[in-house]
Amino acid sequence: GSHRILNAFRAWPEFVRLLIYPQDLSADYSPAVILPVESMSAFAFVGAILLVVTIAVACTTPWRPDIGFGAAWFLIAVLPVSNLLYTIGVIIAERVLYLPSFAVAAYGAYMWTALARGPRRQFAIASTALAVVLALFAARTVTRNPEWKDTKTIMTVILRDHPESYRGQWSEAVRALQRGDTAQSEQHWAYALQLWPYDSQLLTELGAYDLQMKRYGMAARVLEGAHKLHPNVSRTEQFLAMAYLDSHQYEHALTAVNHSIQLIGPTSYLYELRARSLMGLRRNDEAVAAWRATVREQGGNTWMQWGMMGRALASAGKPQEARLAFDTAVARAAGNDSTVAEVQRMRKSANIGQLAP
Repeated sequence: GSHRILNAFRAWPEFVRLLIYPQDLSADYSPAVILPVESMSAFAFVGAILLVVTIAVACTTPWRPDIGFGAAWFLIAVLPVSNLLYTIGVIIAERVLYLPSFAVAAYGAYMWTALARGPRRQFAIASTALAVVLALFAARTVTRNPEWKDTKTIMTVILRDHPESYRGQWSEAVRALQRGDTAQSEQHWAYALQLWPYDSQLLTELGAYDLQMKRYGMAARVLEGAHKLHPNVSRTEQFLAMAYLDSHQYEHALTAVNHSIQLIGPTSYLYELRARSLMGLRRNDEAVAAWRATVREQGGNTWMQWGMMGRALASAGKPQEARLAFDTAVARAAGNDSTVAEVQRMRKSANIGQLAP
């Protein structure tokens, strides 16, 4: 709509800067390196003028190709990735300018040809200037290339050059957590969220982090925000169900699980989350059916599911079937003493004795 067009205009001053003076580069121009615009800002106004000028110059190609060809090439090449026709998902990406940048080379060739036909002294001065420009561009390429060594390197560079990038802060939060530095991770999560709280994937990852930190209520609130932004993402729904379960909001957990099943179909993990939700709601017969489906999906080889089904059967008033389920869980434990002990604790909490011979 109108916002897409305004953001397309916003990109044009950056296109010109990147083609002529690529000193400040960024692998990612997401907020707040560049913020989306919702009204006609100064940059969007300048961009609109640049677009009109480019179109006007491009129209001169049939009569003056030395003037119009470069503009026409740039316009045609950049149009599919400019957001003018449709949304491409980013406001600016340097990688989409490779083909449009040929316009600069074309203008350089036309200028070189024109100067070669002029006075020798003028040509010598122009040659020297061109050599200096090429040397500067080459130097920028040499210094920039190592920064694309791998994802970790480029994300570090983004954070160094553009700490206002929420993606840079987000990436550093994940890396700090991997290093075990939860204090730094917390700080970078907070920065990322403050910079751009409108990315559902960011909110989903932050919710997963809060789950890992056992902040279940906070995780639920963050994941609810992700759900509001994009309500049909199964991964978000699964984390949301886990957060609801661990904060004892069983009705909400069941709703989230059922939604996820609608999105991607049944899986053993979703059946398990559904069974746990139903057990929390004391809908024991339904929980038994869900645990049976979980065991069936797992191929019947997982002791935990058999043990949980035993608890559900006991709660549903089916002690004989519960004993069989617990004994099957012991068999699936394959002699692992700690696992067998866990099954026996589950059996004891369900008030089910040993199966009679």
